[in-house]
Amino acid sequence: MDVVVVGDDGTDCEYGASAIRNVLRVVDQLGIGIPYLVGLIVTFVADTVVVRTR
Repeated sequence: MDVVVVGDDGTDCEYGASAIRNVLRVVDQLGIGIPYLVGLIVTFVADTVVVRTR
């Protein structure tokens, strides 16, 4: 898919941030809450973003 998760400052994603993203992904798949809300929370809590690679 040519995407990668990085820190919000462009550095490599750290293990702690990756763990937060994976735990919250399970919550997101339960379908609880407003769509994309969990994704927004992940962005702020884990300080990560998904970017395209070439």
